[in-house]
Amino acid sequence: ETSSASGIYELWATTTDSVSLFAKKNGLMQSAVITIAPQAAAAVEVPSPEPAEDGGGGGGGSSDPAPLYNASAAVAYLASKQSSQGDIGPGFYSDWAAIGLSSIDGSADVKRNLLSYILSSPLSAPSLTDHERKAMALLSLGKNPYENGDHIQAILSKFDGSQFGEENLVNDDIFAIFPLIASGYGESDAEITASISFIVSKQRENGSWDGSVDMTSAAIQALALTPSLSTSEALLKARTFLVEAQG
Repeated sequence: ETSSASGIYELWATTTDSVSLFAKKNGLMQSAVITIAPQAAAAVEVPSPEPAEDGGGGGGGSSDPAPLYNASAAVAYLASKQSSQGDIGPGFYSDWAAIGLSSIDGSADVKRNLLSYILSSPLSAPSLTDHERKAMALLSLGKNPYENGDHIQAILSKFDGSQFGEENLVNDDIFAIFPLIASGYGESDAEITASISFIVSKQRENGSWDGSVDMTSAAIQALALTPSLSTSEALLKARTFLVEAQG
């Protein structure tokens, strides 16, 4: 778990048991208790592949395995959750939906309405990671991140010469790399070089970042964008962690 100076607390549960959370502070009443209960992943039904057609030459052929996902169904599901204002879910979910939809064809209407919502919903008292996520969402939808609040400059303003944002956090550095690289910054820029070095310094002995599969996966994607900065050893350790974390 990590906590920020502004009071934001992030926690990753590593148990399959239910977890009860509450907040306490001296002199104040305890907050209500909330319980996070794990849910079993839905079984994925893989259709049987169609038999290969006989090529006529007696050799036959083997068909490719059926995919385990259906992008069109995913787009249809997200479209069904889009409101008349264009958002897809509360808060930052719309930004992540925009990032996910950017790589899928056939979602033009959904993305257009989503962009309209994002542009009409300015951030109030945003954190660094809010600016990073918003910049990624705008870039994913083909919009200039220097407009609608200049999120790139907001990110750069939090660079202290060696890392972005709070020194006790690594996620704000990881997610600074994506929009900066997409906006024209490269491996020769001091902000990128220093931030990558900081990210690598926060890798644990087991190859992870924060002991989290999610954070480690994000760090891998960031380091992969800067191959000339000698991150191959860190990537190899991270890969080993992910392999060992698989069920």
